[in-house]
Amino acid sequence: MTTPVAHHVLLPCGWCGTSNQDVSLTNCINCGGPLPPSPVLALDDPGAPPPPVPRTIPNTYRWKVLLWNNVMATIGIFFTVFFCWTILFALIGIPMWYFSWRRAFGKLEALQNGVPAQARLEEVFRDGSVKSNGRSPWKLVYTFTTANGAVHEGWTHSWQAHHSRRQSGEAFWVVHMRDDPGQNAVWPPVS
Repeated sequence: MTTPVAHHVLLPCGWCGTSNQDVSLTNCINCGGPLPPSPVLALDDPGAPPPPVPRTIPNTYRWKVLLWNNVMATIGIFFTVFFCWTILFALIGIPMWYFSWRRAFGKLEALQNGVPAQARLEEVFRDGSVKSNGRSPWKLVYTFTTANGAVHEGWTHSWQAHHSRRQSGEAFWVVHMRDDPGQNAVWPPVS
């Protein structure tokens, strides 16, 4: 009789990036932020719902969303600031910066004040249209239904390889703006 091999499971914190080794935890040992549901839960169990609004968003996470993990904003800022003497780079850089920050602010607003909804993972794949240091992030595409019954699609990027093992149909929470479900984010966020 063979003994089952236990593989090491980590719960990554989407707020600070810490890998939590205890899958029974509900909050990160480093920043205290809510963790995603344990990978040992059933696929249709989204875990605990988001807390009531307004939710607290750590400042370090804000900068992570606005700049450090926002490739398009970084490129836009670089083009605008370092090549300000050429109109061509400014014409490229300013819109890149603006539209990426607009999406990032929408995500932060949804995380802080959005309405919760259960979501289902549709697909996970490498997004080759985005590169940073020669690497492409994983793109997680999901659908969710708002209170009025309308189905919406959303997506998020993650640089963590463990997302490649996520399965279609997996349930989790998203938060979205009541008047604009296009402004949505996974709760708790993925890193």
